[in-house]
This record gives sequence, C-alpha cells and structure tokens, in this order.
Amino acid sequence: MQDNSELCYHCGLPVEKRIERDGHGFCCQGCAGAYEMISGSGMLDYYEFRTEYAPRPEDRTSDEIWELIEKQSTVSSVASNVNGPRSSQGSTSPNGHSSSTISSKPRSSGKSPAPQPQTENAEADFLIEGIHCSSCIWLNETMLRSLPGVLHASGNLATNRLRLGWDPGIISLKELAHRIEGLGYRLLPLKRSEASEAQKNYARGLLKRMVVAGFFAGNIMLVSVSLYAGYFGTMDRLTRNFFHLVSFAFATPVMLYSAALFFRTAWASLRHGVLSMDLLTSAGLAIAYLYSIYAAFSEHGEVYFDSVCFVTFAVLAGRYLESRLKLRSLYLIDNLQQAETPFARLLASDGSQQIVPSETLQPGQRILLKPGESLPCDSRLINESSEVEQSLLTGEFEPVLKHRGDLLLSGIRAIGEMELEVERSGDHSALRQIQ
Repeated sequence: MQDNSELCYHCGLPVEKRIERDGHGFCCQGCAGAYEMISGSGMLDYYEFRTEYAPRPEDRTSDEIWELIEKQSTVSSVASNVNGPRSSQGSTSPNGHSSSTISSKPRSSGKSPAPQPQTENAEADFLIEGIHCSSCIWLNETMLRSLPGVLHASGNLATNRLRLGWDPGIISLKELAHRIEGLGYRLLPLKRSEASEAQKNYARGLLKRMVVAGFFAGNIMLVSVSLYAGYFGTMDRLTRNFFHLVSFAFATPVMLYSAALFFRTAWASLRHGVLSMDLLTSAGLAIAYLYSIYAAFSEHGEVYFDSVCFVTFAVLAGRYLESRLKLRSLYLIDNLQQAETPFARLLASDGSQQIVPSETLQPGQRILLKPGESLPCDSRLINESSEVEQSLLTGEFEPVLKHRGDLLLSGIRAIGEMELEVERSGDHSALRQIQ
C-alpha cells in the first residue's frame, strides 16, 4: 500500500498515487515530465542546490495569446542599420531592463549584398512566476540556452525577470513558453503592472502572517506581565496554570500559521543538506514552543510562549520591510524605463532632420534635442555650452551647465536646444546599464 506521507520529489506535495522515475516518487505526470525534461537536459544539479521545491506544472497559457504577443514584434521593428545579432555566448544585457513589446532585429545572412530573405532575431523581457531561489534562475537559464534558436537568456533573481533573445525562424515564443511551463514555472509578458505583482503578492502574504503574529504577541504580553508579577507575589498554582494555558492558546496559531513559512523553507533546505537562516529560526522556535508545552502541562520550569510570538513577529517584520524595499526598487526601475526616449532627431549632413528609433543610433551620428526632451543615448555636447537637468540620475533638480565636449548621459533633460554627437546607444547607454 502506498505511503501517503511520501512527498513528491519535484514539487513537495503529498503523493497519493506514486509515479516513479529513476527511483524517485512523483505526485502527477506533470512533475514526472518536468523531472524527465531536467534530467534529459543534464541539469539534475538543480535538485541538489535548490532551497525550495519547484512549482507544480499547471495548464499551459493559451497558444493564441503567445501568437498574438509574437506578432507584436512587427510593431517595434527597427531600421535595417541596427546593430547585428547577438551571439548566444556573447554579452548579456543588464538584468532588470523592461520592454512592453518585443523588439525585432534583422539578422544578416553574412553573404553577398545581393537581395536575400532575412530572418529577424527577437528580444524581449518577461516575468517568471514561481521563482524562489538562484537555482530556479539557473535552471531556466540553462534549459533555455540549450534550445536551438535561443541566442541568450539572462534572469534576475531580485526582480524575477528574464531577458530572452531568440530566432523566431527556428523556435517560436509559444514553444519557449511551453518549455518553461513544463518545468513548473510560468512565463508572463512583462508590463509595468505585472512586473511587481509577484513581489506584491509575497509582501501581502508576509503582512498577513505578521499581523497574526503581532496580534497574539501583543495579547500574550499582557499574560506574561501578570506571570512575571506573580513570581514575586502570591500567585497561586491554579492561576499560574491558567495563564500558561492561555499563553499556549495564543502561541499555537502563531506557530501553525505565521511561523509555517520558516518551517517549510527549513525542511526543504534540510532535505538537500543546505543550512539556511530559516533552519536556525525554526529550530529555535520549535525548541522554545515544545519546552514551554512540557513546562505548562508538567508544572515544572518556565514557559516561553511569549518569546515564540515575538521572535516570529520580529523576523516577519524584517522580511516584510525587505519585500517593500524590493518593491520600491521595482518602481524605480519602471521610472527609469519610462525615461527612455524611443525616438530621436537625426541630423543629416545637409542639416535636415529625420525622426528615427533611438535604438538605431550609431556612434558618431549627430542628433538634435529640443527643450524639455530627454536624451535617448550617451552623447557629447557640440554646442558651446548648455544647461541640463540631471534629477533622474543624481536627484538634484538644479540646472547644471555643460560645455562643448562634455559627455552627457542618457536620461538627462535638456533645458535649451542642444546638438550632440552620439557616443553610446542602446544597451550600452548609461540608463540601460543602471536598469
């Protein structure tokens, strides 16, 4: 008879009907399939280094949605003089950069200049739902990079973002999304409202646990004060035992709900031989709680139910503040992305102006910046002098005087009309590097 206490090797959920692969038990065909995919790709180290169980594979996102998203690449197509394709082993763009559409970059065939059909390399940023640790990032990056047609894949643990470059002529975005979903994660198009949604949900969960712990910690302190006073007075045994039972009743919801987060992550790390802070925290809470139960019912020793509540509350409060800071950093990144100017005024040799995508600008080209506009790329000032506003980069709103030859970083705002020479553009600009 199957032991229902067995946990799925992939997702950690109880196994009701065991599905075996390589001696490991799985709860469903989805988890077994995810294991086979990971094993077949030679990435079994993921199970050794992860700190939490992987998400359980769910239903796939509609194919029509991914086909529609992939068609958006035509909206943001750029001119034919854009930089060449990225190599799958070349430099990776800075993590955390956001784009609400898919940018397509023409890829040259590398032969004679005779007219030939061109394929386009696509690049976009996404949000990966279900990321818990650096092993999750490593697993997704390694799996994607092993696929034909994937040029580069770079994840960011702090923001759960993935920058992905691929050749749609070899592999479709729909297929890439399905491969990630096969591992138990979910690929989402990155929008401003979605970029911080996962962090918001995490912070909201922490807040609920923290409120429960704080409520019982405040009430248990009233009982503890009475107990402390009774130690130096004439509190009878019956009253002391009653206060012990009340303290036990207050501490139990904290252990079962608020502190459950620590025990889950501690158990996952213990199963894989990894020591974590949650392991120490949960061990201390468990020892204090169990000893207090013994002391309360045996009437020997002191109880520490109040310590259990306050330690849980303090740790959750710290994590909640950390999650809020991460959320704030996501908003700052979004603000930086909004400062990007998608178009620029390119100055021709005859003095005429042409509106072009800022991504197509090349070093040495001249651009014109009107008052109030943001600089789309790092450039050197051609004017004798001009004032700029750099609050986005420095936080200072006072105008700064710049002179001929000074390097102006992308994101600054022009106060007067300026003529500049492009120094660095696209992913090499300062604003992109910050993101």
